[in-house]
Amino acid sequence: MRTAEVLLFAAGAAAAAAATCDVRTFGAKGDNVTEDTAALQAAIDACSPGTVLLPPPGRYLSRPLNFSGRNGVAFLIEPGAELIAWPNVTTWNESGPFWPFLYTDGHETLTDVTISGGGTIDGQGWRWWPFLKTRAFAQQGWLRLI
Repeated sequence: MRTAEVLLFAAGAAAAAAATCDVRTFGAKGDNVTEDTAALQAAIDACSPGTVLLPPPGRYLSRPLNFSGRNGVAFLIEPGAELIAWPNVTTWNESGPFWPFLYTDGHETLTDVTISGGGTIDGQGWRWWPFLKTRAFAQQGWLRLI
């Protein structure tokens, strides 16, 4: 085994040994129909340092998710798992469509947070790119993605 393979194996073994927070336990369906925002956010909020947040295979539709205060959390997206931004970006929140898909409240620095795995995060960027030219976006002045 080469060094890189050993390191990846060791990282995977460590993640498997850590406490896991399965999003299905919090009611996430991952069926590409149900909006899973509340369940995903509840799972994120339940994670303590050293926890692995685990969305198993499925298609999870969600509005923006807040990772504030989640230091030391590993977000492991398994192969076959897809975290997909809710298609109607104008309903993401009261602030309109200009809210990052994965964010913090902006008043803190997260440490030891990882996002990894063979799954997919699809922020549906093509849906909100047309808003970039609007006055509201120009006033906001930033775009922040995690």
